Formats: sequence, structure tokens, C-alpha cells
Amino acid sequence: MSLKPQPDFGDLYTIPEFMDMVQEGVVSDCDGTGYFATSDKLSDISARPSTLRLSRSTEPYTGEFTHIMWFNK
Repeated sequence: MSLKPQPDFGDLYTIPEFMDMVQEGVVSDCDGTGYFATSDKLSDISARPSTLRLSRSTEPYTGEFTHIMWFNK
């Protein structure tokens, strides 16, 4: 895993906000790409809506990460 400064583009959501969007079908794998993040750093760990919808949990990541950075296509 690596962390780097967040870019000037993309949408930063808290994990609860993003999980609500996933459960409501607002975002899907075909809409873009997401990565786990902190408030100021971006990881290289993918946050795929389909995987999050199935697991309904981000528990393995919530210790380190508080956000998901979403990049629309």
C-alpha cells in the first residue's frame, strides 16, 4: 500500500457517505473508480462499489482510512 497527496480532481466522501451511495445504487463500478483515503492522502487500495455492496462493510479499512476518493469516468 502506498499513500500520496490527493489530486485536485475527484470527489472525496466519508466512508459512511459513500456506503450510503453504494447501497442506494447512486454509484456503480461502471461509473468510475474509487480508492480508500484519509482527509488529505490517497491510497492505492481500490474501493469497488460492487464489492462494498456485497460485503456491506469497510471494516478492514476503517482503522486507517476515513474517506473514499471517487473518480467519475
